[in-house]
Amino acid sequence: MTLLFLILLWFNLSCSKDSDLFNEVVSENIENNIENATEESPDFVTLTKTFEPIHDAYLQGNQGYNVNIVRLEEENRTSYLMFDLSSLPGNVVDATLNFTIDSDQGNGTVNVHKAYDTDWSESTLSSNNAPSGSTLLGSIGKTFALDSDESVRLDASSITPEAFTLVMTHAEGNDFAFASKENPNNKGPKL
Repeated sequence: MTLLFLILLWFNLSCSKDSDLFNEVVSENIENNIENATEESPDFVTLTKTFEPIHDAYLQGNQGYNVNIVRLEEENRTSYLMFDLSSLPGNVVDATLNFTIDSDQGNGTVNVHKAYDTDWSESTLSSNNAPSGSTLLGSIGKTFALDSDESVRLDASSITPEAFTLVMTHAEGNDFAFASKENPNNKGPKL
């Protein structure tokens, strides 16, 4: 009986080593494919990665707010989300901004613009350093119900693996708020 137990233990340990070796080889092959991929090469690997904002805040008048919600209101409140995609090993081929409505439902159209300016933080945002969005990446128009998860498909051809700011504006509707990355109840925005 002891001999059978030892044989089974040895077999189990040897198989787990094989699994580790297999995972290591697969991981190395993916990394090699990424490093060796060129535009002429048909071999490529598509990776999916989720990014949380480095900073998220909103501007109301001249004052920046870094709280557990990010507010949007036509001609009164503009939202700013900074992301750093510099760790990506290649081009962005698809992008979606996700956020969850929290504490204040509303409706209207949200436009998401890209700004290259990253000289702000959620604790220093003001009308003096707030970036202006230059490239429209996407928009969504609807009623934003409390606790709903919303998605805005973005133009990935305008997104590169670098740090940048998303500027969100609101039009034609009632103001609303979505969860910030500091929100204890709902998940914050993700790209």
